[in-house]
Amino acid sequence: MYKVHLSAKPISPESNSLMLDSMADQDELLYSEDCHAHPLLHMFFVAVILLVAYLSMSPFNVKLPREAQAILILVVLLLIFLYFSLRTLRIRVTESELSVSFGIIGTSIPLSEVLHVETKKPSFWRYGGLGIRWGWDGSVGYIMNYGDAVRVTRRRGRAILFSTHHPDEVVEVIEDRLSD
Repeated sequence: MYKVHLSAKPISPESNSLMLDSMADQDELLYSEDCHAHPLLHMFFVAVILLVAYLSMSPFNVKLPREAQAILILVVLLLIFLYFSLRTLRIRVTESELSVSFGIIGTSIPLSEVLHVETKKPSFWRYGGLGIRWGWDGSVGYIMNYGDAVRVTRRRGRAILFSTHHPDEVVEVIEDRLSD
């Protein structure tokens, strides 16, 4: 159902060169995980995109003003962008930072700013859904499911909470770096 890639070594030169270029000046990769969305989320996004695309190209659309047609096309493009952004939650821990992102939308926290890290289950009542969510407690959630998660409290700035399939391993890796 979910695909998880764990890696404790730098990426080889044969792999994605774009990722290598972005990580060239960073430290060694200590932990890497890609949490993929549930297949039902894929089906929901595809159904909504197809429905809006059909409505934008249907005979019904001919009677709409040009502005409404343009808005429908922009909605289709926005939904496609959201689909590709929210289908994978990428978690990376290097020797100096933690990076959590949905596509191009994410955050990086220097490990020197981490005050406390713990495993915690996200509350639907605190975050209100899946994706990037602002919690009632002022934290930011990168939530893929309401299973296991890691909460990182920072010295300055908002706390973050992110879903992961291996919360104990993530906490252990971060705590090991904090104790050094």
